[in-house]
Amino acid sequence: MRVVIADDSVLLREGLSRVLTDGGFEVVAQAANADELRQAVRRFKPPCEADAVRPADDAEVPLVRLALAGWAGYLRAYRGPLTASLAEAYKLPPAEANARLDRLLDGLDLFDAVELTQRTAPGRATLTLRLKALPGEPGASATGAVPGEGTKKPH
Repeated sequence: MRVVIADDSVLLREGLSRVLTDGGFEVVAQAANADELRQAVRRFKPPCEADAVRPADDAEVPLVRLALAGWAGYLRAYRGPLTASLAEAYKLPPAEANARLDRLLDGLDLFDAVELTQRTAPGRATLTLRLKALPGEPGASATGAVPGEGTKKPH
């Protein structure tokens, strides 16, 4: 799976790059700032984007965006080993594990992307999960507020 890493610390980027590469990911680019990140994402189109930016109060910040076509392709490409792993991990008959993977793939085929965003305000944080529908498909959105207890203030 293709990955773009973004952080202003070269040490963190290099360390994370090594860990991900050793784990079988293909690190296609590293970015030191938002402009470089946008360019790399446009160029390499990784299936997942994640950001650890601390939002200012009452600012919505995207945390994770999953392009589901990439995940669906991965699941289809490794269907055999994934089905065997599901069957073993959950003690399922192989046919049931295969049926569950089929249901997951059917769901992924309905949506283009999943996005998780965060909005903070004094005393609370709100996470919003959005399912971006493919053209011609219905979309969905769910929002949940998390109490501010233990929420860190942006620096």
